Amino acid sequence: DEDPGRVQAWLASIHRAAAALGALGEVEGVGLIGIRAGATLAARAAVDVALARLVLWEPCVSGAQYCREMEIMASASPSAAHEDRVSRSWRGTEAAGYLLTHETLASLSTIELQNVALRGQPDVLIICRDDRPPGLSWKLKEHLERQGCTALVEQLPGFKEMMVPPEKAVPPHVILDRIRQWAGDGSQLAAHDGNGAIRLAEDAVVGQTRRRPVRFGPSERLFGILTEPVDATRPNTRRPPILLLTGGAVP
Repeated sequence: DEDPGRVQAWLASIHRAAAALGALGEVEGVGLIGIRAGATLAARAAVDVALARLVLWEPCVSGAQYCREMEIMASASPSAAHEDRVSRSWRGTEAAGYLLTHETLASLSTIELQNVALRGQPDVLIICRDDRPPGLSWKLKEHLERQGCTALVEQLPGFKEMMVPPEKAVPPHVILDRIRQWAGDGSQLAAHDGNGAIRLAEDAVVGQTRRRPVRFGPSERLFGILTEPVDATRPNTRRPPILLLTGGAVP
């Protein structure tokens, strides 16, 4: 999080993922789904990448407003009163486990979705939480429609129940079912050889660490990343495993 150029790196990752999918011969259109700041980045990436569909889930329409929310959240945290004010302001803003440096905040503040022009005029579904007014989402819908996009705004339950610590989080089935139904309208599965058109990478080595994606559990419906030393046979690397569970607001 302290590295420079975070926003540019995030956007480059989205571009790379979209290009990898688009390069598959069976794929005729690529879509993106983003939540909160992820939705903001997805929409910003759509300025440079021609998408077929775009799901903006509780998007941060104004990057500047999002940064202000993070600053308020950081100032209200229990640890804020005990941290050294000088060192905290030098690093940036730390909120909900995320460190946003001053450079990152400045870059995010320049993103205003009501000013972007989406390449390819994708169909857009904007999903808002059901416990507060949609706010800027209606203005974003009108902006996208003026560009020729087909845009919908829907308020659905489940967001606030998801954005809690993992032991209390409830999967937002209503929202997920709606996204699946909307994305599937007018689409069809690509023909492939039966082994799957898209494969998970075998592994990725970063420094002395190997990371491998795995599916497990009933019907292999669970997904995770197995992280272990590259040389797992060395005596000092044989330590007890640690299981890290993720929740809606916990990276």
